[in-house]
Amino acid sequence: MATPKKEAIVQRATELWHNDRAKNGDPSFDIEPELEELKESGWLSVAQSELMRSQGTEYEQYIAEEKDQYSETKEFEIDIAEALNSGIFISGTSASGKSNLGFIVSDMLMRKGVTVYAIDPSQAWQRSSIPNRIMIPKPMKVEWRDPCSTVFDISRLNVLQQKIFVEGFCRTIFNARANSEYRPKTFIFFEEAHLYFPEGCMRAKSYQEALRIVTVGRNFNVRFGLITQWCALIDKVVLRFPRQKWFGYTDEKNDVQYLQNFVGDKANELETLEVGEFLYDYGKVTKKVKVPLFKEKVKVIA
Repeated sequence: MATPKKEAIVQRATELWHNDRAKNGDPSFDIEPELEELKESGWLSVAQSELMRSQGTEYEQYIAEEKDQYSETKEFEIDIAEALNSGIFISGTSASGKSNLGFIVSDMLMRKGVTVYAIDPSQAWQRSSIPNRIMIPKPMKVEWRDPCSTVFDISRLNVLQQKIFVEGFCRTIFNARANSEYRPKTFIFFEEAHLYFPEGCMRAKSYQEALRIVTVGRNFNVRFGLITQWCALIDKVVLRFPRQKWFGYTDEKNDVQYLQNFVGDKANELETLEVGEFLYDYGKVTKKVKVPLFKEKVKVIA
């Protein structure tokens, strides 16, 4: 296994230290730890072991495999370049496979070197390959740090607090990019997106930070994925930004009627879809696809 540089080990140990304290609601989570504290707490050795594994032969062989784990199902399609250009949209009722699809896309993005964040009010993303998870137990100020793919579990917050957190998070990301030339490719997944992009949000003052990510985030290398089980609640203007859309099973009449604006009479097929099946809408083509079950093999350090 390759030996990671000391600077990388310290940086990773510091991230783990912050994540652990934020996860446990420690108010000192944003204080920078001393090197001695990282040693005594064990995070330094954990970081070194983690980085060595990520740089080792198992990881390298996995990345070098000609057959990607998602190529087994030929019907599954995605244009990653377009996702980084215009974002993506995924909808479907509970247990339709929409979060599973999000896990696959996030894994693909991280393997392209993209930093991925998931705002998760449902704890669904615990099964993703995103390496870091932070529990947000109470409203708190979002501090910007060096990018590290992370799931932000906001399930303990009430709905209003979740909206406030998302607005603060988007503001922090955007300001950091606008005020710096360092703009790594970043992708933000908004689980339960109808909470943050409701009908009429383009005219509302309370959703402007999240909307700024959607409308002009591309200029700062920030794109987005919207995931919802109630697509009729999403603002129609917002839904026109992502060119790639996956519509899963739904028997909700309002959703079926709403999606006729995008796929026409094919919306009638939504009630016949099985778990993992979607209507994939991209450009002038809409067709049924089958999404494979996400299988995490290696944690991606991104």
